[in-house]
Amino acid sequence: MSRYDQSYGTYLDRQANPVHNQGAVMANAAYDLGAKIAIQTENERVAPSAYGNAGQEDVWNIDPHEILFRLAGQYDSGVADSRCKVLGSLNGLGVQATLAYPDNEEMQRQAVLNQIIPVGVAYQQLRAVRGEVERGIAVQLGGLHTLRLGNGQFAEPEDTTIRPGDIVAVDVPAPGQRGLHPGPGGRIRKGTPATKYTLQLRRANHRSAAQALLLHLHEANRNPAKWRRAMGAHLLGTNAWESAVRNIQRSYDVYAALAVGQLVRAGAVSLTGDFAALSSTANAAADLTGASAAVLVGELLGALSPTRLEGGITALGNAALRRELRLTQARVHAAGFHRASDINSEFGYDAATKLSAARNLTTDDDGKFRVNGSPAGKLLLEQLNHLPRAVSAFHYAVQRDLALIIGKATTGGSDQGSGNVHVYLGLNGT
Repeated sequence: MSRYDQSYGTYLDRQANPVHNQGAVMANAAYDLGAKIAIQTENERVAPSAYGNAGQEDVWNIDPHEILFRLAGQYDSGVADSRCKVLGSLNGLGVQATLAYPDNEEMQRQAVLNQIIPVGVAYQQLRAVRGEVERGIAVQLGGLHTLRLGNGQFAEPEDTTIRPGDIVAVDVPAPGQRGLHPGPGGRIRKGTPATKYTLQLRRANHRSAAQALLLHLHEANRNPAKWRRAMGAHLLGTNAWESAVRNIQRSYDVYAALAVGQLVRAGAVSLTGDFAALSSTANAAADLTGASAAVLVGELLGALSPTRLEGGITALGNAALRRELRLTQARVHAAGFHRASDINSEFGYDAATKLSAARNLTTDDDGKFRVNGSPAGKLLLEQLNHLPRAVSAFHYAVQRDLALIIGKATTGGSDQGSGNVHVYLGLNGT
């Protein structure tokens, strides 16, 4: 293969002349000196972060073309300044996550990610010393700029190839040596300390929001207090993630409860033993411990395809049971994804008597029945609200991921070449 056949190889990559300010949109930002000092103090007095070397002064200098970020309130210097306050070094962040999850690099990475909000690209150099930090720094927010590819050391090994037209995002690298290792091209930028952690460039990944959400679902369930401490208990992002976790769990719990109710109604599942004695309370449950019962439920809900159940249903001599079983999937979905206008699928409603155990039988002045305070009423409220809550939770995870998108690649780059990519800054991913 000739050098001209390498679509994103060394030859073509080296022809990509740097572009630093074509169509640039600039803003003046302040250097967040107060945050720098607070981070260094925390690392000295509490514990060193997995993103170490916070006490090394030269890691705090800002280099041209470095991706800058602001901190989400934790290390606010308290200085009254209308300008955005930025840093370029991740060193020293994530102390509490390092203590709480010493062997979990991904939780350490997510905790640091929870603390930062990407701003733009440094247009000039700024040393973190008195006499320079006071003047601030120009940050490019839009227009073309040449950025280096990241090293691919994120949650999972990333494809470091970026092609023209790809949406690109920034991300926090893994702690330790993996995160310090230079990306494609294999060279640390001249003048940049080898111990400095910076935001890395990567191709936007449609799976990253789901991966982050799944991690938080897992860890927040195992030890909520530990998870909150690691993420930063006072941060708005931590509260939002916690709300996302709780709402998604509640949504699936409610859907499962409604599904079991419909399965019992269809005769596919029956309450046995002690569970039957609880059938008049909100604590009724079904005996679904057997593998065969799990397969039956999966087929009734359409989770298994193709289903083997239809032949068995057809062979049943009980016509009423055949009808109930064939209606189960539609009924479960109508109950699980419920609209208030669909009263027949409302929990507690009896179509035969036109009454509901979940609502008061008398109407208010506006003619509407009110949800009562019984266990049935509480489940009806959950039925009405679980999906909007879950969608809000999913949306936060996606929105947080979109906040990491900084632009679109106009040239390609890969680990075969220099790793430089022209990026049109200013896209927000929406």
